[in-house]
Amino acid sequence: KILNGPYGPYITDGKKNARIAKDADPTIITEAEAKKMLKEAPAKGKGRRFTKKTPSAKTTRVIKTKRKVAPKK
Repeated sequence: KILNGPYGPYITDGKKNARIAKDADPTIITEAEAKKMLKEAPAKGKGRRFTKKTPSAKTTRVIKTKRKVAPKK
């Protein structure tokens, strides 16, 4: 399918999207060209919105104590 999105026309196969260059006319793209564009398109990345943040150096430091702590039973 050739669709018109908010950033211009693009090609999709339902799972992967590929953008169409500004100088290309989307009405004259052949099926073979569309398949080639989808094959060369970058894979869909994972969103960063809800990923776990890595702990900073301040939160991972080990505090040394002078007294010895007995292990839990």
